[in-house]
Amino acid sequence: MESFSRILYGCIPIIKNKFGQSNRLIEYVIKKLINGTNPNSKTFWGNYSCPDQRVCESIPVALILVACRNEIWNQLKEEQKKNIVAWLNQVNTGIIYDSNWLFFRIIVNGCLKKLNSNYCDNNLLEDSLKRVNKLYLGNGWYQDGRQRRIDYYNAFAFHFYGLLFAHLDPENQYSNIFIERAKVFSKEYILLSSSKGDVVPYGRSLTYKMAVGCFWSVQAYTGIYCFEPRIVKGIIARHFDFWKDKHIYNGQGIIDVGYTYYNPFMTENYNNWASSNWALKFFLFAAVQCDEFWSVKEASLPELPVEKMLSTCNMIICSDMKRSIVTLFPNNYCTGREIVLNFASKYMKFMYSNTFGFSVPRANDVYERGGFDNVLAISEDGRYYRCREEFIDCKLSNDYLYSKYAPISGVIIESYIVPGFPWHVRIHRITTNRTVWIKDAGSSINNDCAHVEQRSDSELYILDYDNNIVGAKALSGNVVVTRKINTSNTNLINPRCSMPVCEGRLAKGEHLVCTAFYNNTTTGIIDSPICEMNGNFIHIKFMDKSVTIRCKKEIPSTNAMKISMRKYAIRIKQFIKRRK
Repeated sequence: MESFSRILYGCIPIIKNKFGQSNRLIEYVIKKLINGTNPNSKTFWGNYSCPDQRVCESIPVALILVACRNEIWNQLKEEQKKNIVAWLNQVNTGIIYDSNWLFFRIIVNGCLKKLNSNYCDNNLLEDSLKRVNKLYLGNGWYQDGRQRRIDYYNAFAFHFYGLLFAHLDPENQYSNIFIERAKVFSKEYILLSSSKGDVVPYGRSLTYKMAVGCFWSVQAYTGIYCFEPRIVKGIIARHFDFWKDKHIYNGQGIIDVGYTYYNPFMTENYNNWASSNWALKFFLFAAVQCDEFWSVKEASLPELPVEKMLSTCNMIICSDMKRSIVTLFPNNYCTGREIVLNFASKYMKFMYSNTFGFSVPRANDVYERGGFDNVLAISEDGRYYRCREEFIDCKLSNDYLYSKYAPISGVIIESYIVPGFPWHVRIHRITTNRTVWIKDAGSSINNDCAHVEQRSDSELYILDYDNNIVGAKALSGNVVVTRKINTSNTNLINPRCSMPVCEGRLAKGEHLVCTAFYNNTTTGIIDSPICEMNGNFIHIKFMDKSVTIRCKKEIPSTNAMKISMRKYAIRIKQFIKRRK
């Protein structure tokens, strides 16, 4: 069913605008809808009660009936309509947990109301809208479930569906709320976009690829714009240009799992070969029939700050003046290992970049297989490495992001990340009860035709054929800089990568490790940071920044108590689940 339902997002513009052999496509869709919802058919999609994956797949089924009402819905017999409505109404059975899944119930009921108000369960619709409202954090951002994950589901779920609902039911009291929140969200979400059309890969479900752009395409589809139409059209066009030449299709024309190339190692446990068709949500813009959208001239990105703190998300975004490289520095406590494969890689790295992406592990028995770019990895035997996987404490200030964590037993690390572009600085206060190996890595870069420039034991740069460049500098004497060639297919963007690494061996006791990392698209290296250590005080100067950090034992913040309580609550729930 997933392989059929998800392509419907792409079928809508083809049918609406009569592209190609649209009549054959209409026949195909009608046949599949009739058989899939007929209990007597061999290809019946089956009955279900929430939570069930089929509730997720019900939205495009309901949406195409409204979007292509004349071409599909009005061609059906009454008995066929009853079967389809009966199947869709199963979205109103069972339990849906407080997450983006609430919108599956909201949109299906919104579509049924549009087709015939008697089909809609208004009580469950209003209840779901109220529960979505409780997930709102402010500044346009929602938390996705109890785990407080903040990622691209805000764009390709919460706000995509919010604007769709406002389009379907403009008189509902929540429609204006969704519109206003989308406008607020857009002012921060646009910061993740580059002038090249791509975005910063971060979080789960990146196999959905251009779906991260559907927030902009749904604005064109609904006519509800958060920026001027020419700016929205420019973002859509550049996003399309970025993806159209990527190797994301297999020999049968199916969208592969992976990000910019076939890579099953970065997928989620809930993905299958058809999952990536969610990317087709982006193409709703092609269903627009308004001359204004198609005739307006595409505009470049508006003037945006080169550094911005997203206080609601506990993140900082930095970029160059041209926004060709955008970097994200997250520091947000979240959980979700039970559903997110490679959770630490997708949420817990020090930095994420649109140009250099991030890596996931292939194995953990050799460092180069671990996907450890932009993390501090630590080992007690020099072979098996661990990194920041969950917080003991975390907080955000105007100058740095602070986190405390224990990657292995007997080792406590407090990391201070001073963001910036193209340099950023990391200071790690490491307390260990035994000798350990450490490796603090920068960004991964395409290793094909890579040129390495090692200036000294403390400074190294790697340049690729596109003139992208990454580098590292050891600011303390207890680490040296080297280059590591990673195992193939760890990185999301390039299959074969290498990265600069500051590595060292620390004896039992307390240590301060200071490093700096470089990410840019030019061969002209900007002067590296200067770090002066005076006891527990560290003075850092680079570009126009001057930061002083007092590396001492931090007093736990209010976040530490919240994190501790959340962990305790999770353990209690797991215990109860095991007893059941």
